[in-house]
Parts: sequence; C-alpha cells; structure tokens
Amino acid sequence: MPFTFRVSLYLLALSLSFINSGLALSQSSSSVPGAPPSQSESVVRAVVEKYFATYAVKDLDGLMSLWSEKSPDYVPFKQSLQRQFAAENFSFSDPVISRVKVEGEKVGLRAVTNLIAVNLKNNQKREQRMALNFAFVREGGNWKVWRSAPAEDDLAEALVKAKTDDERAGLLEFGRLPGVSRHPSDGARPCGAH
Repeated sequence: MPFTFRVSLYLLALSLSFINSGLALSQSSSSVPGAPPSQSESVVRAVVEKYFATYAVKDLDGLMSLWSEKSPDYVPFKQSLQRQFAAENFSFSDPVISRVKVEGEKVGLRAVTNLIAVNLKNNQKREQRMALNFAFVREGGNWKVWRSAPAEDDLAEALVKAKTDDERAGLLEFGRLPGVSRHPSDGARPCGAH
C-alpha cells in the first residue's frame, strides 16, 4: 500500500473519530439529567399529557391536583368542569407541545390537540382543534398549572365566529376556549375544554 494512501486513510479515520466524539459530547450535554431547562421541560410536558388524560376520563380531583390552588382561575375552572362533566364526554388527541419557555420558577408552552365532545343529552358530537397556552409555576418542588387559555389566534377566530355581543364579552372577560357562551349562574360556561 503506498504511503500517501495509508496517510489519507489514517487522516480520514482520525477525522471521523473526532466527529463522532464531538457528536457524543453535544448529545450528552443537551440531555444531561438534572439540567434545569430540559428537566423542567420534560416534567411540564408530562403534566400537559396528564392534564388531557384526566380531563378525558372526567377525573375532577386528578385534574385539579395539577392546578395551583393559588391560581385566580382555580375555583372558576373547577366549577365549569363540574358543569362540563355533567353535560359532555370528551376525548383528546395526543397534544403537540411547542413554544416551551423556561424562566426560573415559571414555564410557558403551547399545546395543540383535537377535541371530540359528545353531548350527553342529545348525543351530538362536535370536534374542534384547540391551541392552549399554559403557564406553570413551581410549588413545593412540583410544576402546577397557573393558567390555561386559548392561543391568541384561536381566541381571535372565536371572536369572529361569536354570534352575539354576549358571547364576545364572555370570550374577552374569561379568556376561555372558543365556543364560550354566557351562562346565567356565573357569567360564562366553556363549551368543551378549558
């Protein structure tokens, strides 16, 4: 084997080993267990998945355990869930999570899912795409939902589709999902998921 050919093979093998070791280092540094952003991100992703799973099986206590009791939306959301669970059955597609932003003790993200709701009285089925913005806070070492609200583009679409000024006022006042309608007892009733 000529000397230059052997040197070329040696340099090729050496460069491939450097590339491989560089890739291994970059992979391990981005997925190191205990790294705050990636660990926090994976935990809140799991909370979002559990959120929709417990919603679908109408587990009120389980769903509310994911929320911060200090959230201003905690009590109204719980009350609307009680009405929703009595009126409809729900199923959700696996959420697609994006726009994750970790800032110390707070995390924000967007979850997009498809909702299928079946009215228990008339068996009518409705389907809608939902894009929700979630805000999380860390409490006692756990990530809790502070707020979930429709993404601005979904809210804008819902405002356009609203048939009455009352419906538009409910959307703006309560920041709920598309399909919110006024309810005489408390001012708003989300039709579907929160």
